[in-house]
Amino acid sequence: MPLAMLGCGPVSFRARTDLPPNRFPPVASSSIRNLGLRLLGVWLLLWALFRFVDLSFAYDHLVLPLLGLVAGVLLIVGS
Repeated sequence: MPLAMLGCGPVSFRARTDLPPNRFPPVASSSIRNLGLRLLGVWLLLWALFRFVDLSFAYDHLVLPLLGLVAGVLLIVGS
């Protein structure tokens, strides 16, 4: 029995053309994810300062939720 009939024929190293192209290059994805992680770190630090040191400013009730929302969106988009 020939090898081609057993599925052991020559190996082809052609690129697959049936896969969709990436929307974002890997560099953009990792930089977006890094920005999201940094914003998450800032959010955690500010949240801890507001709770433990009783720190506050005029629009802290708007800044913290928006900062958390932006960090979460960037982490999801970057992954």
